[in-house]
Amino acid sequence: LGSFKVDKDLTGAVRADLGGKSPEIQVGGVYKCNSNTSMKGKINVSTKALDFTVKQSLDKNMKVTASASMKDFSPKSMVFGVKATLG
Repeated sequence: LGSFKVDKDLTGAVRADLGGKSPEIQVGGVYKCNSNTSMKGKINVSTKALDFTVKQSLDKNMKVTASASMKDFSPKSMVFGVKATLG
């Protein structure tokens, strides 16, 4: 596992698990748009999975997260979701 700061708002990460029968390689990153909004993305190269989330803090007691996931790099498998958290 390795992570690196590109700048104060952008962090990248790489994870490689090469042992075992099915090695995995993941690449991801976090971008802090501002103090209330962040975006995260991750690609699993081995399983061809893509995950992306946007998190918005509306105030100190409410957060909204929108997410999208895709399997096998196939747009037909895309799933969207939204979650609101109070407290």
